[in-house]
Amino acid sequence: MKRHDLPFLALLLGFGLVVYLPGLAHPSLWNWDESIHEAVARGVYDSFLTPHVLVEPFYPMSANEWVNAGVWLHKPPLPFWIGATLMHLFGISPLGLRLTACAGMLLAAAALFLLTRSQLSRPWALLFSGAFLALPCAWRMVQGYQFGDVTDTSLVGFVSLAMLLVLRATESRSNRLAALAGVAVGLGFLCKSALALSPLGVAFALALLGAAGLCEGPRFRQLAFMVAPILALALPWEIYCAVRWPALNRIETLHTFGHLSGVSVENWIRPVDAIFNEVHETELSPLPLALPIVAGVWLAIRALRRRETPVVLAALWLWADWIVLTAAKVKVPGVAWSAVPAIFFALALAFRDAWRRPALALPLLGALASPALARAFPALSRLRMRLPDALLETRTRPGLGEGLAAAGIALALGLVIVALGRLGSPLRWLAGAAAGAAALWLVLLDVPRAQAKDRAGLEIQSLYDYAREVGLAIDRGSPKKSVVFLGAQRDPPGSFGVQELVFWSGRMVYRRPPDLEAARAHGYEPLLVSPRAEPFREVAGVPATAWARAYDLADPAPPPPLPLGVTPLGARSGPTTVLGYAAAPADATHGRWAFYLHADGYPAPVPIVFHTRHGDARTNLEPGDSLVSPGQLAGASWFVAPLIGPPPGEVTSLELLPPQPPSPAQPPWFPIRR
Repeated sequence: MKRHDLPFLALLLGFGLVVYLPGLAHPSLWNWDESIHEAVARGVYDSFLTPHVLVEPFYPMSANEWVNAGVWLHKPPLPFWIGATLMHLFGISPLGLRLTACAGMLLAAAALFLLTRSQLSRPWALLFSGAFLALPCAWRMVQGYQFGDVTDTSLVGFVSLAMLLVLRATESRSNRLAALAGVAVGLGFLCKSALALSPLGVAFALALLGAAGLCEGPRFRQLAFMVAPILALALPWEIYCAVRWPALNRIETLHTFGHLSGVSVENWIRPVDAIFNEVHETELSPLPLALPIVAGVWLAIRALRRRETPVVLAALWLWADWIVLTAAKVKVPGVAWSAVPAIFFALALAFRDAWRRPALALPLLGALASPALARAFPALSRLRMRLPDALLETRTRPGLGEGLAAAGIALALGLVIVALGRLGSPLRWLAGAAAGAAALWLVLLDVPRAQAKDRAGLEIQSLYDYAREVGLAIDRGSPKKSVVFLGAQRDPPGSFGVQELVFWSGRMVYRRPPDLEAARAHGYEPLLVSPRAEPFREVAGVPATAWARAYDLADPAPPPPLPLGVTPLGARSGPTTVLGYAAAPADATHGRWAFYLHADGYPAPVPIVFHTRHGDARTNLEPGDSLVSPGQLAGASWFVAPLIGPPPGEVTSLELLPPQPPSPAQPPWFPIRR
């Protein structure tokens, strides 16, 4: 790295922090990966060398269980070790694991900048590295909303760093840099196992090409310096798991390789062309689907023609990933994420090289304009219907087929301009200028605007959590050997209630009827978490704004009165009485409300109006949002109906309206509105 790179790296990393840090500590655990990984991180927090969800399961479970596993070996431990360490420093919060994800993305962007800068100008490299950080999918993964989160963002950071170090080791003939590349690969292996080995494969391919005199490559001695630290970092944990948990380790090893065949994850088997359709649509939006293919083809052509080591390395990185994932049966965005920096290297190179190359500039423009062209010329959509049946997603999903057709037509036009020679010079300049302007529009406007739209769409979701307040109270006020029985029949939409409560409470959690006999047999204190008033002593410390309450099942008592801090209301709407409410700010523009209701019969939605200084806001209190079937709420002394509403400081009064008759098409329960 040169001294002049430092200001650009500072700008890049500062931009990444501005993108990722706001809202990073939000309490909502969202989707499969974050809910489960946060629970595992909490297990590592309590027992560093024994990753687990449930520390001492009471009940038999399948050896393939991973959502509520005892020992959890589904992924390697490094991201969870880092996240747990950060939680020891900053407290129990999802922030620990998300900071780990953020660091991985920043590391990947910095490595991408330095790789791209080896071929292009620093401002151009900065623009495309920043666009990589600003991808909506990148933001969702760091914030925990995407299927694929900290393991994938950590992996892409170490893979990108390893690729950069392989390049620098090749250029300088440095054994030390080769060894550092091995360290990066080994750390990546501890994030997501074999997927981290792609830099090693690229290094071997470069060495063979170098030996054949086709391009510069590392010496074979350097490969030995690279392999040694990989083994030193990866093998101890593998041996430890094989010795301590041999049966489970064998199952998880087979599961890892089953991703290639689809044996272990049949639900994620996808058509052969899914990597270029479904996966890229998730990862690379708002980029048109044909654009990375056009850039990737140019990357391969440039590598074959000029044999520049950085370009050859990026081409091997990208095309090896695409070929392997095309051949594999399982194709998911997280698996392909580690090669996305190579796509942005290809895009930066292609748009720079498009200057005065109409045979490149026009296909890039055609791919960029393909969504508009498909709307204007429906014939483009009909062309994809002629593709072979094997290309199922390209035939049936709009986007890629039209984009490739538009790029192909534009290529033909570009070749005509090339054939014109000097007569086509004005058109060359025009095409190059248009491609440059389109690139700036893409990275400066389209990608950031799409990310901002994504952020706005998920803003409310980040405020919903059922487990934090009650879980932290259990963590503070109950014995460490406690087990929680969750009295809710449903999960929050998009979340996993059991794993959320495991994370916040640090206790084992089961969604099943309370089993005092099993708890006592194992020496555990039995607790109940429920949104209703239950006939047991309440666990102290649960605030009135919590959306669930905690009870000691070993201490029967009359159902408790309304918690301290509830503002009495006593207003009635149909069969339901709103006894009171508690509220607190959720963020600058929303409040977190807990309404305490009593229903004489089957509870119906309660229309409510918030009168605020800025006007009225009308919504419904939905009994089903308590995550308990409304029929089980009837007759309870009280139950909690949660709501995200206006900030309490802006509310001047509340008004209940008469219940509205339900529409015949409406079910009696709706999931919470996110």
